[in-house]
Amino acid sequence: MIQLQEFLGRIIKVKNSSDITKTGLEGIIVNETKNMFYIRTKSGIKSIPKKDTVFCVLMEKENKWYDLNGNTIAVRPEDRIKLFKKK
Repeated sequence: MIQLQEFLGRIIKVKNSSDITKTGLEGIIVNETKNMFYIRTKSGIKSIPKKDTVFCVLMEKENKWYDLNGNTIAVRPEDRIKLFKKK
């Protein structure tokens, strides 16, 4: 389940966003909060809201991209595991 993964250090793309200026951004996740991903892009660190955003995350071990709906993970990173393990 992709939602249980640690995202720091992973390569991420913004597939679709309610803010069209964010769509297409790609970089490495350098920080995560309840509502935001901070990614290092070629033009600097960008803040991307999780809500109303669909991401693609690269899982390096599998060399596979996974879609991730930001609305499903708009919780503190340390609480995400608790949330999804209950299901």
